[in-house]
Amino acid sequence: MSKIKLAGCQHLEGVSKKTGRPYNFNQIYFLAPKSGVKGLFAYQVNLDPDEFPLERLEPGQYYNVEQDFSGGIVALEKVV
Repeated sequence: MSKIKLAGCQHLEGVSKKTGRPYNFNQIYFLAPKSGVKGLFAYQVNLDPDEFPLERLEPGQYYNVEQDFSGGIVALEKVV
């Protein structure tokens, strides 16, 4: 489990101009360590809006993040 500070978030929904397929996701932005990077790396991660509603995401707050073996976020809990 890692701890991050949420820098920002947004909801993206529409139809891809390239493929014509619909998309619907929440995107989060945060800084965290990364191997080979001096300092912190700026991450941008897409989340399922049903699992991680935008209303529950608060920029400027700290969150505990749990990831699966491929790096996908499976849990995001606000640190109280």
